[in-house]
Amino acid sequence: MRIMERKKPHKLLMLEAILRRLKKTSPNYSYFLEYHRKMNAGFAGERYVDRIWQEMNLPSPFQLFHDYCFVNDAGFTHQVDTVFVTPHFLCLIEIKNIAGRLDFDDVKRQCIRTMANGKVDSIAYPVDQLLRHERYFQNVLTQLQLKLPIVKVILMAQSSTMIGQVSVECPIMHSIGLPHFLQKQWQRFSQRALTNREFDQLLEQLATMRQDKLWVQEIAHEELKSGVLCPNCAYEQKMYYVQGSWFCRSCGMENNEAFDEALQDYRLLRESTITNAILCKEFNIPSKYIAYRILQALKFEKVGNNRYSQYKIPES
Repeated sequence: MRIMERKKPHKLLMLEAILRRLKKTSPNYSYFLEYHRKMNAGFAGERYVDRIWQEMNLPSPFQLFHDYCFVNDAGFTHQVDTVFVTPHFLCLIEIKNIAGRLDFDDVKRQCIRTMANGKVDSIAYPVDQLLRHERYFQNVLTQLQLKLPIVKVILMAQSSTMIGQVSVECPIMHSIGLPHFLQKQWQRFSQRALTNREFDQLLEQLATMRQDKLWVQEIAHEELKSGVLCPNCAYEQKMYYVQGSWFCRSCGMENNEAFDEALQDYRLLRESTITNAILCKEFNIPSKYIAYRILQALKFEKVGNNRYSQYKIPES
């Protein structure tokens, strides 16, 4: 069983950094707060469904790609929550973590959500999204001169979600039904469509085409809080470097991991490299000599020499 681990998407990492750093007086704070709520709920739903894979006894060989991003011929980036590949069929899975009752209308191409309080709204039609993805993967197979059936399914992560009217173009079910759905596909496509060589060729091509798009937000420097921020004080108080450790003067907390978190915030929101001088200025380091010792201890990759040296901040 080969599974590519689902990692926290770059956009969610960015939103977390923004909410730690952005001043609450900023007019954009409420926008990023709501955006983070939706993104985090979606990621939680995907992680919940991921646990189901661990409980399934699936025939080998197969491969799972989580959060599979690709760029189509028009240059637009698309993301599939999960791509499940076997020599018998390829399955595209869209995961929704949405509360309320959902009704899917193939004619009007819309999904109507009705909440428990009676509120009704419309959300983007996920069936069309999967149909676009299906066309893309079909083109990939055609280019490779491979014939492999493609199936698709929309999964609801919340067991409390009520599924009303469904689409005739794509199966829609609760995530608990995924094992049964896949079992039916194996029965439907009992004969292998790909040889071992063709299967490996397809996996190699899918791995090559995978592209993770970076989410960029231009936020004015003066809107962001600098320094190492204390997580115990809801990131409202700065921490200070004293004798090899980081301390918060407000609550008295010692937390060296807050410095690592601050470096990641700087990498995500500012630059992927940092200099000795910037470390002093942005992180309230008492002297350039101490900043130099800190950078040496971190063992970051160094670019340039002497006063022009920069250090690459790796992803955590």
